[in-house]
Amino acid sequence: MAMLITNFNKIIQSKIVWGLFIGLVVFAFVAMDMATPDAAPQQQANDPIGTVFGEEVTRAQFDTSYRNVYLIYSIMTGQALQLDEQTNQALNDAAWSRLAVLHKAKEMGYTATPDRIIAAIKNLPIFRNQQTGQYDPNAYNAFISNFLPRLGMDAQSFEGTYAENIIIEQAVSIASQGATVTDEEINETFHLLNDLVTVETALISQTAFTAEPVTAAAAQTYYDQNPTQFELPEKARVHYVQFDVADYTDQVQITEEMITQVYSNNLERYRVEADPENAESTASYLPLSQVRGAIEPMVRAELARQIAFNAADELVAALADEAADFETQASALQREVVKNIPPFSANETAFGIDPTAPFSQATFNLDTTPTQYYSDPVVGRDHVYVIALQKKLPAFVPAFDIVKTDAQQAAQAQADATAFREKVNQLYTQVQTALQDGTPFAAATQTAGLTHQTLAPFNNTQPLEHPEANALMERTYELPVGQLAAPVQTTEGVLLASVKERQVADEAGLAEQRPRIEAALLQRKQADLVTAWQDAAVAEANIEKFEIQPES
Repeated sequence: MAMLITNFNKIIQSKIVWGLFIGLVVFAFVAMDMATPDAAPQQQANDPIGTVFGEEVTRAQFDTSYRNVYLIYSIMTGQALQLDEQTNQALNDAAWSRLAVLHKAKEMGYTATPDRIIAAIKNLPIFRNQQTGQYDPNAYNAFISNFLPRLGMDAQSFEGTYAENIIIEQAVSIASQGATVTDEEINETFHLLNDLVTVETALISQTAFTAEPVTAAAAQTYYDQNPTQFELPEKARVHYVQFDVADYTDQVQITEEMITQVYSNNLERYRVEADPENAESTASYLPLSQVRGAIEPMVRAELARQIAFNAADELVAALADEAADFETQASALQREVVKNIPPFSANETAFGIDPTAPFSQATFNLDTTPTQYYSDPVVGRDHVYVIALQKKLPAFVPAFDIVKTDAQQAAQAQADATAFREKVNQLYTQVQTALQDGTPFAAATQTAGLTHQTLAPFNNTQPLEHPEANALMERTYELPVGQLAAPVQTTEGVLLASVKERQVADEAGLAEQRPRIEAALLQRKQADLVTAWQDAAVAEANIEKFEIQPES
């Protein structure tokens, strides 16, 4: 099936709605950057790392699933995902789930034909020509050449990804067919959207309820119980040599090929999203001629930065000799050693240092041994550095007398927070009890010493105008009249809220809104059925992940 898309570039693109397709086949993730899933060093591609439906899954199979999930989400969002520990775990979990769902879909007899694979790929917005809106083989070829290799993929594996998607799509499409919407549900949703809701509020001000001033003894107790809060972090004292990128820009020569390559490799930076108000609008890309002025200085700076890096690396190479002295070697290269930098911690930006350079991180990876006291070139936007560690100053907790003021303030803040929390609980219970006894919200809150306010009515087409509008609307749009909503935390304190009146909307407008309401409810129910089917498939798969043994 390799290179199917290349051989059929003239086929008319499919009219499948991408939003629906991607909603059916992609699991939910947070943003991440591509990485190979963690593996013990001794693992080989054919080593089993778990089972799905009782069948062994090899490292290679899992890696493929991991990359496929990453790839689909990157295409859906239009940018490469950024990876951290949490999102890498989400990718791993989704890769296992994809293996289970794919196995189940194949077991149900679903397949993907070459024509359908081609149509699905040609329908992707990233391959559309920005002028014509039609499939553009050049965009496809650029994607194959520039993006996929970063994932260890090629055209054949890309087509394999979409073959799997089509198989999964067919299975989940069947799963969603049982969704139905009743007239009662439509009617209820119509009123939730259109009834005018009038909300009353009362603020419990944080500044109005504070604790008594804490004593010195209380501050001492707080200090004793929370020593890490007052700990001064480990700091480092360094010397460094700086290489200015600007000093090398005159040595740079830029070619047309460089400009074109940077444009192709960063095409998503120049993406123009479709107009949400125009159903016929599609995403497009700014032409090279329009962005050349921004690309050329970027290329010049990057090339100059590389020359600065090479110059810095020359100093690093000279320091490889354990007998070499940092200042002597810097002087031999006609470089000044900067020595007057104040000590800094790992979480601080060192004084006078390019904030885009990982200077602190590089420093705290060093030690004072002859081969580890100096860094590799540390690259920033405007400067490249070579660092020489002089000394690390250990973390310590200052004596109470030194931080007495800070301890007093922290102890007072804790006491104030406790006093306010207790007051909120007391007033919330007081107002809630009064409402249950039939007392109006205005009277109940005034009795509690709070200022009452009635807000303008709101509904779906007439949003609430208030600093905490979203939270208030969320807590009250389904709330019965006269009940107390869950409290709303604000920057000023805690807001109590209750529904004063619910003006029922005229159902004469139901006929016009019915198709949209029904479609939205149906889509939600279909999504619920798909999720339930996926969860059932994963549960049936009885996924077992073998424990990865550390390298011996």
